[in-house]
Amino acid sequence: MMIGGPYLDGIRARWEAVRDIAIEIASGSDGHAKVLASHGASQVELRVTRDGDPAGDGDVLFVGHAFTDIPGSSRCLNPAAT
Repeated sequence: MMIGGPYLDGIRARWEAVRDIAIEIASGSDGHAKVLASHGASQVELRVTRDGDPAGDGDVLFVGHAFTDIPGSSRCLNPAAT
């Protein structure tokens, strides 16, 4: 499957905007998954929602893993553009 043009360019542009942020998937005090974002000395918890409601652990894990999956996936989708 080859994806290119504006769609893939948009994905790459959004990735470039956040690539220097370190992402960590952690367990909160309530035992639920959470995504922590760090840049320099600053760290915040990313709020993950689904349809306006707090997301479940599966959605939180999906978002956290997406930060490491996107660069490789975009290269596989259109290797000639990288």
